[in-house]
Amino acid sequence: MSTRVTFASAGKRTSRKIRYLRALLISIPLMLTVLALAGCPQYYSNEEVITQSNAEKMPFANTDVTLNDGTKLHIAQVAGTNDYSFKGDDSSNDTGTLRFLHLRGDLFVMQRKKDGNDEAWSFSFYRIQAHDYQEIEPADSDDYFALASRYHVQIKPNDNADLFLYGTQSDTLAFLRAHKDFKFQKASKSVHVRKPPQN
Repeated sequence: MSTRVTFASAGKRTSRKIRYLRALLISIPLMLTVLALAGCPQYYSNEEVITQSNAEKMPFANTDVTLNDGTKLHIAQVAGTNDYSFKGDDSSNDTGTLRFLHLRGDLFVMQRKKDGNDEAWSFSFYRIQAHDYQEIEPADSDDYFALASRYHVQIKPNDNADLFLYGTQSDTLAFLRAHKDFKFQKASKSVHVRKPPQN
C-alpha cells in the first residue's frame, strides 16, 4: 500500500515538473522580448516607413553632429526635399539618408538608412537642439507592447535581440507618431544599424 502511494506521489511530482518546464519553455520567448525592449531606444524595419511624401523638415541641418554612441555625422539637406544625406566622420565613411517625423517641441523620430541593400531602416528618438542630437527613449518599456497592439504592429526581436517592426506602412507610421505622448529619458545604450532577420 505504501509503495503505491510512493509511486503515485513520485508520478505527481514528475507531472508537476513537466508542466513547469513546459510553461518555462513557452515563456522564454516572451521573457527575451521583454529584456530586449527594456531600455531600447531604437526600432528596425526591412521596409521603408517614413517616405518622401510624409517626411518633415528638421530645423538644424547642414551641420556636424555627434550621436550618443560617439558617431560623428555631417548632415546636409537634399535640395527641394525633406531628405537629409549623412556621412560618417570616421574610418568607415558610412553614407546614407535620414528622414524625420516631428513628435512635439524638440522631439523627433529619425529614420536612418545606410547606403547598401543589405541594411535595415532604423528608427531612433532624438531631442534636437542646434548642434546637439540627444538620443532618448520612452521611460516605460511596457508601453511598447500596448501601443504596438493598438496600431496593429508586431514587434519581433531577431537573433541579436534587435527589435523589428512588422505591419503596414501606414500602421507603422501611425505607431511611430503615437510616441509623441510618451515620457522620454536619455537613451541607456548605444545603437547601430542592423540587418533584418533572415526568413
